[in-house]
Amino acid sequence: MNFQRFTAPTFVIFAVLFGTTQAVAQDFPSDDPVIRGIWERGIGDQSQVESLAQVLLDSIGPRLSGSPGQRSAIGWAAMMLDSWGVRSRKEEYGT
Repeated sequence: MNFQRFTAPTFVIFAVLFGTTQAVAQDFPSDDPVIRGIWERGIGDQSQVESLAQVLLDSIGPRLSGSPGQRSAIGWAAMMLDSWGVRSRKEEYGT
């Protein structure tokens, strides 16, 4: 592709179009307070996604089926759910 054909106004048009698309994408699309609460919990200041992902991805590491890593991840997930008041139990799956 020959970029020399594009002029400055063309780049301005692209910047405006793509800039507004990204700005609209960042706006919250719903007025429902429940949906907004869920979104705030996952994205907002109360989000625990980064810390949970750090433990699962970095600390516990790979989790091949039947491996110590998988057993460790299952135990950690059950412990976290229990600490949040969500009942959980470990189930055997497969043979």
